[in-house]
Amino acid sequence: KRSHFIFIVPALVVLVAFFVLPVVRLLPASVSSEEGLALYAQIVTNPRYASSVVSTVLLSVFVTAASVALGAFRAFLERTKFPGRSAVVSLITLPLSFPGVVVGFMI
Repeated sequence: KRSHFIFIVPALVVLVAFFVLPVVRLLPASVSSEEGLALYAQIVTNPRYASSVVSTVLLSVFVTAASVALGAFRAFLERTKFPGRSAVVSLITLPLSFPGVVVGFMI
């Protein structure tokens, strides 16, 4: 329906403002010289950069999988009733009661 499109507009505005415009503005400046293109080539050819890229991708895959697993577990808890369910839910939501600084120190 056409009326649902209006809910996507804020997300699109943020995406364009904070991702598309900066990339469109920086990409031509970074490839305008031979040195800029050589730096992009080093990301693939230099083992240190390549291992950093691989580590970043693996970390993002792991974090995504962990988030999906926790979300699926939370959905399971929402749909299933069993003894001790309230204790498990309270343990899951316990970190939300702490300020971010305290959680950072605990980590």
